[in-house]
Amino acid sequence: MMNKQTEKWLRRVKTTVMGLAMAVMPSLAQKAPSSQSNGMQAHPRTETTQHTLNTPTTNSPKMLFIGDSRTVGMYTAVTNTYKNPVNTTDQNGNLWFAKVGEDLKWFQKNEAIIQEKIQDCDCVIINLGVNDITKNGGNGKKVAEKFCAYFNEMAPQWTAQGKKVYIGSCNPVGKNFTSIRNMNAQIDAFNQTLLEGLSKDITFIDVNSFVKNHVKDRDFRPDGLHYQTSMNSPIYQNIFQQVSEHSALLAQQKEQPAPENSQEKKDIAFASLLKDIKPLTRTTALDITPILTQETQNRLRAQKVARQKNTPATPTLPPKKISFIPPKRNQHEV
Repeated sequence: MMNKQTEKWLRRVKTTVMGLAMAVMPSLAQKAPSSQSNGMQAHPRTETTQHTLNTPTTNSPKMLFIGDSRTVGMYTAVTNTYKNPVNTTDQNGNLWFAKVGEDLKWFQKNEAIIQEKIQDCDCVIINLGVNDITKNGGNGKKVAEKFCAYFNEMAPQWTAQGKKVYIGSCNPVGKNFTSIRNMNAQIDAFNQTLLEGLSKDITFIDVNSFVKNHVKDRDFRPDGLHYQTSMNSPIYQNIFQQVSEHSALLAQQKEQPAPENSQEKKDIAFASLLKDIKPLTRTTALDITPILTQETQNRLRAQKVARQKNTPATPTLPPKKISFIPPKRNQHEV
């Protein structure tokens, strides 16, 4: 049996150990690897997701988000504030211009406002389409062709101002969405037509594939059309990451010098060479024989010989025969 002094010492040791454990556990919890290291791969399904969203760094481009109610949903996830319409700047400095239920016609009506906002951003990100498909009876391909015709015409004036133009994919609906039959098939047709038809001035952002692989029934609102914050947050993260990485890549390529054997430098060297060539005068004799290959020279000689053989010789006339005819004699001559 332990005496009282030993028992008292053990209690003191136990208390010390427990105190150390309580002090160490919070720091270990902070250092533990998170299962949400990549917002595009895993995300918490709670309304506090906005606290883990990517935020712009000093090198991040300033973005302008334009869209419909789904863009309103992304804005709500980022700011934890619902607005409709949205015409504001978020806490990260990005611009938002969106309204519930809108489509391509709404964008066209607001060209002047949008053009003014584009002046104050680096990247334009357009997320429209789901309402257009619904209003056009579910013809995703036809809707996308209208998008391509319009934005292919508009984008060059934006890129000429140094802006980058992005169009986001239309993303799937849930099982409770019944307005259009086979809506997700039409959404796929819409996205594929955009991917194939958009000009080089526009970058297509595919978020549809990501959503298909991660969305659950509980991520949709009861209408099957709109997403909960649990899906709006990673959609925003996905777009933000793709645009940031693409912008950084373009900036890196712009800073790199052109390679020594680039076509541009070859053209410059050739133009410089042409300047040193004196133009031919009418009295200049041009001998091209040195620049002909031996094979070509042999062929030309053979053709010349053949022509000479086939040309008939000029007939030589025999010398004209002169006959001596004595003059007539006078009969009185002897």
